Amino acid sequence: MKAVSVWMSFLGVVSLLGGARAQGQITATAAASVVVQTVSIPNSKTEAQIDWTNQRIEVTSYGLPKAGIDHPGQKRLTAREAALAIAYRDIAAVVAGVQVNSVVTVQDCMLQSATIRTEINAFIKGARPVKEEWNKDDEIYTVVMVLGLAAEEGASIQSIVAPELPKVQEQLRQEQPQRFEEPKPEVPAQPVAPPEAIPARKPGPYTGLIIDLRSYEARPCMSPKVVRQDGSEVWGTMKTVGQEFTNSTGIVGWLPDLHFSLKHERAGANPLIIRAIGVQGNYKANAVVSDADANLIRQANQESAERFLENCRVIFVVESPYKLRDMRDAAARGEL
Repeated sequence: MKAVSVWMSFLGVVSLLGGARAQGQITATAAASVVVQTVSIPNSKTEAQIDWTNQRIEVTSYGLPKAGIDHPGQKRLTAREAALAIAYRDIAAVVAGVQVNSVVTVQDCMLQSATIRTEINAFIKGARPVKEEWNKDDEIYTVVMVLGLAAEEGASIQSIVAPELPKVQEQLRQEQPQRFEEPKPEVPAQPVAPPEAIPARKPGPYTGLIIDLRSYEARPCMSPKVVRQDGSEVWGTMKTVGQEFTNSTGIVGWLPDLHFSLKHERAGANPLIIRAIGVQGNYKANAVVSDADANLIRQANQESAERFLENCRVIFVVESPYKLRDMRDAAARGEL
């Protein structure tokens, strides 16, 4: 919690309203078509949401007027200041727990790199309130604040972390090899059937890649990989993707429905659909595919005018609504 504590002091945080609980706001996209991760914030009774489909974090925070103030206008203003301070603190706490890949979190990167820490602190200040409400009867000010994980222009969490990620991960692997070494892929002895039939594969050339990970309890992260059963990489690290696309769209599109994915612009008119055979990583974020499918993916990309791998035209389909373990539990285990 060191990094989060630093942010709290830096932002001048005001105490949370006891008992208040944020319900969060799903984006304008229908809830059925987004992958939303609900997290509880350490040392807070407030919850937040990470919308992995639309690449944004959203928190709902509450503020009380400053004690000893009687003027109605000052009550409103001081309650707003409190709610905003809490919202920035909550955003910082959520960002710290975001998984960069299947073994490394943003906080891991911040603790290893002063450059990342400085840039993330500055990035968090770019969070914006999208909804504000003053309840004068209960004297509670509510702020809904949003921070984008990806950005069309300027910095994003991905663009801040990516340049130093290889160095950071190597340092972490040397310090705590058991935690930061990628485990072997988890591949069931018997294939796990998808919850519904996968459409018959059409002939190429292909415009994108869809990997069906449903029923494997796969978890979203910023930088997942596609690997073979022996753990060797097919695609996913920064050397295999186009940097200009990762900043604006994220490396992978996370979607909860196969048929919706087929219509998504990221997939294009004729995506290659692959059924995963397992997952990899402490966080189960990497997709494991058969050797035959790995070869098919690489060959299809070579034959594709879109070069869908380099251009991040890749979608991972996972269950929705997505529920991650409570971040308080993670904090208790020393993971935050």
